[in-house]
Amino acid sequence: MPFRALMIAMLFGCNICLYCSRAVITVAVVFMYPEDDQIEGKLLCAFYAGYSLTQVAGGWLAARVPANRVLVAIVVTWSAATVATAAAGPSLGAARTPLLFALRMIVGAAEGPNYPAQVELQSRWIPYRERATAWAIAGAGESIGTFLALLVGPYLVHSFGWESVFIASGAIGLLWAAAFAFLGARSPAAHRCVGGAERAHIEASRPPPPPRAATPWRRIATNVPFLALIFTHCAFNWTGYASRAILRNSAQFSEGLSITSTGTSSPHGSTSSSSRPTMSNTTSSACSRCCRTS
Repeated sequence: MPFRALMIAMLFGCNICLYCSRAVITVAVVFMYPEDDQIEGKLLCAFYAGYSLTQVAGGWLAARVPANRVLVAIVVTWSAATVATAAAGPSLGAARTPLLFALRMIVGAAEGPNYPAQVELQSRWIPYRERATAWAIAGAGESIGTFLALLVGPYLVHSFGWESVFIASGAIGLLWAAAFAFLGARSPAAHRCVGGAERAHIEASRPPPPPRAATPWRRIATNVPFLALIFTHCAFNWTGYASRAILRNSAQFSEGLSITSTGTSSPHGSTSSSSRPTMSNTTSSACSRCCRTS
């Protein structure tokens, strides 16, 4: 098996960690704030505020600093911030929400450079004709990470408390960072385990770097396929994140499910005897208001 296949597998794992840390807030927030049905939107806003600040800067950095080091640093940062979220309990009083906002902003800011760093790594590690396949495999980690967070997260919350989902997802990220710090490298030439034949194959299939030129911002801003891609990507992301919250609430209103039974690995049935809050508690008042106005 070529060594570059391991690199693709590591990037796939990185995106699983990325989306686990991103999605667990959706599972935990109804237990963290059982009486506040608006806090999730505020915390998501904090995440994307941080994310939008660092994505372009992350691309600039990954092109000048070894991208493998950038990737390790940002995974450690977002994983540590995710683990720290478990300490933001009710005992902090009025400081709790600002702290959570800051931690989610740190998670977003750390995740922003992830894809620019991965693009830089793949441009050096993956032969030109293999890049579409490599990116598809690495990108599949997004769906797997979201799936795992929404599947296993309710079970962890039900069994060990809301803090457990942040500790688990952060710990997985830290383990990945430790493994990649040992296995990763900026390029095949910088890695001791890549054979000469594979290194020659990768370098021979890499297109020559384009000559330096001014960035054609006007052509980019008026390129119809590019604008269509932006619109499609924004619509996909908005729909995806909105549907996660809507489907969770829909399961409560139409099916009478508790949040712990929305993951198939969680115990099914009523959890009314549990001391932890359920989604039905947090949304009952909103449901009553809807019924009165309909």
